[in-house]
Amino acid sequence: MDFYFAPMEGITGYVLRNVHAKLFPGIDRYYLPFIAAQSSHRLKNKEKADVSPEHNAGIRAVPQILSKSAEDFVATAEILRELGYREVNLNLGCPSPTVTVKGKGAGMLRDTEVLDRFLDGIFERMADSDTEVSVKTRIGCEDIAEAEKIFDVYAKYPFSEIIIHPRTLKEFYNGDVHRDIFFELAGKLQAKTVFNGNIFTAEDYKSLTDGTPHPKAVMCGRGLLRNPALVREMQGGPALSMEELFIFQKEVYEGLRETLSGPVPVLSKMKELWWYIRVNFPEKEREYYNIKKAKSFAEYEEAVREIFR
Repeated sequence: MDFYFAPMEGITGYVLRNVHAKLFPGIDRYYLPFIAAQSSHRLKNKEKADVSPEHNAGIRAVPQILSKSAEDFVATAEILRELGYREVNLNLGCPSPTVTVKGKGAGMLRDTEVLDRFLDGIFERMADSDTEVSVKTRIGCEDIAEAEKIFDVYAKYPFSEIIIHPRTLKEFYNGDVHRDIFFELAGKLQAKTVFNGNIFTAEDYKSLTDGTPHPKAVMCGRGLLRNPALVREMQGGPALSMEELFIFQKEVYEGLRETLSGPVPVLSKMKELWWYIRVNFPEKEREYYNIKKAKSFAEYEEAVREIFR
């Protein structure tokens, strides 16, 4: 079984990835937050920093590209190839309205003819490339019945992997995932299929993998932010300790202070991380509130000391 860390915009940047890989080894691939492919065929400075090989040394990092233009996607994949990346991931799963309203991410799943032309354009242009293309996708927009047509399109193309979040765009992250739909689709695809969605505990993983068939790989995002030792626990290892969690958030905080300027961007990212970590402290809502309202490094550090005290 392979274990992947899902890309989460604004939070799973290279600082967090490196801290996590050092403290909690066992992740086979870290998928990078998406790069929005530009018609200028250039990366933004923030994107350059995140994909820089020196910032991803020692980990298997896979860049993700968001685009609805085959030309722009391929141009961005070539930039990444020049940096040493031999796999890129196509984002067809993002449910954010700011993305989908533009026909990108999961918004492209609305029209399978458009999707087919887009993928045909990508693989035709990359026919002689040694870069592999994987895809992260949902199973539809409005209804799970859309899945069959969408995955009939995917089956036409040589994806290295198909990472399936078995929810529709409309479902966002609400309710249960459709595990039965995942297994039905996985049984029809030649490409390696990866399960993504609602794996928060070792018990969630066990219930997914008990019996046959089961996925060849699983991807966790929110679960790993709540519990950075989740993969270790899924493999039968010891549970996360409060000392480990303290060190994890502390090293992420220190790393962000070294790379970002001033309290506003640093605390913004730490508050995003704490939105997930807080589930480990169900009886400390007041202390968590103090983290949320902190405006200075001193206020934030005192609030963190209180929550771990």
